[in-house]
Amino acid sequence: MLERTALPHTSRPAPDLHLPRRAGMSPQFVQFALVVMGIALVTFIMYLYVLPNSQINAARTQIAQLQERKSELHRRDSEVLQEIARYSDLKTLEIRARQIGMGPVQSAIYLNMPEAGDRQLTDRIAPADTAGGRGAEFSPQNKLMLAGDFEQQARKLLNDASLWADGILSRLLGD
Repeated sequence: MLERTALPHTSRPAPDLHLPRRAGMSPQFVQFALVVMGIALVTFIMYLYVLPNSQINAARTQIAQLQERKSELHRRDSEVLQEIARYSDLKTLEIRARQIGMGPVQSAIYLNMPEAGDRQLTDRIAPADTAGGRGAEFSPQNKLMLAGDFEQQARKLLNDASLWADGILSRLLGD
């Protein structure tokens, strides 16, 4: 049917697939260089694969260690909470207080506090009772603290203590 005339013939020779000889490069050297470059490429690809995997394994190991530490800390925390609950029991507290010599109050000590602008605090406090080991006894001039007067009396007490300290300091400094 068709003759070979349909496709044009080229008069060019087939290309030479061999590398040209350059100055001093033998085909064995080129082959050796290609093998070395291939080994280097394979090593680089393996490095890119192995490095992230080793980092992932190291991270997994560290996570496991941290989880163990976390569980240990949770265990210690629960032990401390149990110990706190055991020591905060009122019966235990009462027993411990009695062991160290504490108990209900047997007697109260009342002190007369000066009014604002009165003489210094040291002049108004009654001397302690040496025989009984107690301070001045309750007198009708003392006022019991009422629940509503607590803040006012506390402020007054702090103010009087401040005046007393100022008087002592001025005496010491010779003002």
